[in-house]
Amino acid sequence: MTTAWGDNGIAWDTNKPLERGSHSGIKIPAHGNGERYGDFHKFERGDRSKTPVIQSHIFKGGYPGGSIVSIVGVPKSGKTTFVLQEAMLSSQNSDVLYLYNESPRSRFMSIVSRHLDELKIQERTVNRLTFLDMFGVKMGSAQYSAIEGWVNNIFANKIDEWLQNAKNPSMIVIDSISKPLRSYTAQVYYAVQCFTDYMWKSMKKHQKYPVVIMVSQKSGSMKWDKDNEDVLGGMGVLHDCDGSIIVGKDTILNEYQMKAFHVSIGKTYHWIQITDMRDIDVDTDRHILAKKDGRLVVGRVLGGHDDGSME
Repeated sequence: MTTAWGDNGIAWDTNKPLERGSHSGIKIPAHGNGERYGDFHKFERGDRSKTPVIQSHIFKGGYPGGSIVSIVGVPKSGKTTFVLQEAMLSSQNSDVLYLYNESPRSRFMSIVSRHLDELKIQERTVNRLTFLDMFGVKMGSAQYSAIEGWVNNIFANKIDEWLQNAKNPSMIVIDSISKPLRSYTAQVYYAVQCFTDYMWKSMKKHQKYPVVIMVSQKSGSMKWDKDNEDVLGGMGVLHDCDGSIIVGKDTILNEYQMKAFHVSIGKTYHWIQITDMRDIDVDTDRHILAKKDGRLVVGRVLGGHDDGSME
């Protein structure tokens, strides 16, 4: 008998096959559809041509249906403007859920109203856009069991209820995933893993595959330009996500930057970069992100010479 030790000090026989359920603190996942944890199997080709694409209204291309995408940026870089515009325009012909927790309802609805006016969108055309007020909801403990309960009972169950009733869901926005977790940033990746796992199961259960966009703010004092994942909102793909979009802002400080980026000295410019998107091919260059007639548009490549515009 070969033994291994669980976190509760109880040994089990490693020569026996693992079964469903909990073994000495080890959780064995049940995948469904006859798939089992620990199975050996041969290569199975996936057909990328069958991946549905939910079109973006801002950049060329879109999001793979059923994907979970993180959008990360520093404060005031345009994250909410980006996801609000995507949500509003998508809701004109499909169902969209927008979960918000960064501002109280009255304040956030005033932000929504301003963007509706800027985009020249009439309220009656976005009647398929549903808002979920989660302002003030926080995680009360850093224990893993508390994280699981918080994700399932507070976030995921409400989203599952909406997904069950939505006739043609195309998008779910979480704005933001980072605020309720700011007191426990060391646990953020586990919380994201719990959430993504629940979302995949919910989509599979209902056979509905919207894109899920999770907004998170780059955190950590004076670390806005640090290009890594050592704090919540690192400039890269969050664990278990299918794609990453980064938005940022910079200021041109010298003539060298002015010539390289084709932006005037002293000008603060916003930019966007899709660093990864599974299942589809995307442009990973960093582009100017500008407003034109009240709408965000992706302009020229930074340092490039294509026909982009910036106000």
